[in-house]
Amino acid sequence: MKRAALSIDLSALLSAELAAGKALPTEFRMFGPGLNKTMKGEFAYSERSMRECAMFQATRAIPMLVIDYEHASLGAKWANNPREAGKAAGWFRVECRPEGLFAADVEWTDEGAEDLRAKRYRYFSPVIDFDEETREITAVINCALTNNPATFGLKPLAASLAVDDETTPTETPPMKTLLASLSLAAQATEAEALSALEALKRDREVLLTATGKSSVSEALGVVAAWKQGSEQASVLGAKLAEIEAKAKAAELTALIDGAVKDGKVAPAQKAALTAMGEKDVEMLRAFLSAAPKVMPSAAAEPSTGTSTVVLTDEDKQVAAFFGVKPEDVAKAKATVAKAS
Repeated sequence: MKRAALSIDLSALLSAELAAGKALPTEFRMFGPGLNKTMKGEFAYSERSMRECAMFQATRAIPMLVIDYEHASLGAKWANNPREAGKAAGWFRVECRPEGLFAADVEWTDEGAEDLRAKRYRYFSPVIDFDEETREITAVINCALTNNPATFGLKPLAASLAVDDETTPTETPPMKTLLASLSLAAQATEAEALSALEALKRDREVLLTATGKSSVSEALGVVAAWKQGSEQASVLGAKLAEIEAKAKAAELTALIDGAVKDGKVAPAQKAALTAMGEKDVEMLRAFLSAAPKVMPSAAAEPSTGTSTVVLTDEDKQVAAFFGVKPEDVAKAKATVAKAS
C-alpha cells in the first residue's frame, strides 16, 4: 500500500452556498465511483474500496477525522509549534456509498469556517492509502484545507443541502466507469448492470439485518469484531483440547500402571490397553476392575520355587487373551500359591 494527498476544489460549492445565504457544507463527495484523475495519477473508488475503507475506519475506531491545514498535523510532532501544526479546521466522518466516498457530518471550527468564507483556503485535500498495483483506494487517513490542488475535474457533491439545479454541479459517470465499479466487463449490458446493482443492494440489506446496524460502516465493524472473536475462540479451543488430551493420557497411564502393579495386566499389554482407553476410557476402567489377578504384583518378591502348576482350560484362555506364555501363567500361579 502507498499513501497520497489529493485536492478537491470547494469553491463552486462554497460560492453557491454562500450566495444563497446558507451555512457551510456539512457533507460532500471526495471521490466518485470508478477512476478519479489527479496530478498524481488515477485512483479508483471500487466495491473493494467501499469495503476496505469502511473496514479500516471501523478497525481504527476513531469516529471523527481531522481536517487540518496543509497536512501539517501529519508532521506535528516534528514541528517547532506542534499545537499550531496539529490545529483543526474541522472534523468529518468517512462514509462509503455506492455513489462515492463522502466526507459526512462535517463540523467546521470557527477559524476554519472563517478561512473558507474569506477564501483564504479554496481546496479540500484527502490523504488516502491505495493499492499501488490496482490504484484502488483502501483507506482515508485525514483531510486538509490547502491551496495546491492535485485533482482534475472533481466536483464535490453536497447531498444533504437542498440547492437549485441551476447552482448545483452534477455529474453522470460514464457507463464504463460504472461497470468497472461493479466488477463487470466493459461490454456488459444495462440489464447486467442493473442486476449487479440489485445484488449489491440485497447484500447490503443482508449485512445490515444480520448485524442490526443502520450503515455499512457500522456493520463491517461488527463483522470485524466477530471475526476477531472467532479467531480467539479457535486458539482457546486448541489449547483446551491439548490440555484435555494430556489429562486423558495421564489418566490412562495411571490406570494401566496400577493394573500392572496389581498383577492384573502384563507389561506387554500396555499398548493394547492404551488403545482401548483412547477409544473408550470407561470400557477400560470396567475391564480392569473385573479382570482377574493373573500375574504377580509388582510389589511381590519374585518366586524362587520350582513348583509345577497344572493350567486349567480357563487359565489357558486367559494366557491366550493377554498374549502371555502358558509357562509364565503357571509360574505366576505357583508364586501366588506359595504366598498363600
